[in-house]
Amino acid sequence: MRIILEISSEKEIKLPIQYNRILQGFIYNNLSDKDYREFIHSQGYQLDNKKFKFFTYSRLLGKFNLYPRPNEIGFESPVKLVVSSAVEQFITDLAETLIKADFLFLGSSQIEISSQICQMAERKHQMRSKCQRAARRSSCLFRTYRRRALYTSACPDE
Repeated sequence: MRIILEISSEKEIKLPIQYNRILQGFIYNNLSDKDYREFIHSQGYQLDNKKFKFFTYSRLLGKFNLYPRPNEIGFESPVKLVVSSAVEQFITDLAETLIKADFLFLGSSQIEISSQICQMAERKHQMRSKCQRAARRSSCLFRTYRRRALYTSACPDE
């Protein structure tokens, strides 16, 4: 499962260049179930002697400015953050908490979630198999143009 967050702020979102811990803290702090949050943070899921957190997140995606003197990076609104997890409870808890939040902070910047998109694994799998069936019946074209994927298709709708 995946949640795509569009984050906006009235001011530039300034963070240290190494801001991964801030994003990780933002995610953990926005899990409403304290026991589950503690479990994920401290223990995680275990298999043999290995611990797994079962979530991952992207860097902030958007326009930014580097400030080398204070060693900071400033993001212009809006920016996107993608959080993925194999555990449905994790994504639903995070999504519900973010929807209900009156105000949020990323580092010292006050932010708001201007939109969030949840993608379920089962739906994505169904869509992928539908596209594969259509591709077998008819020729479909995929090409990349300046970091954007363009999909054109002569495939009939099912």
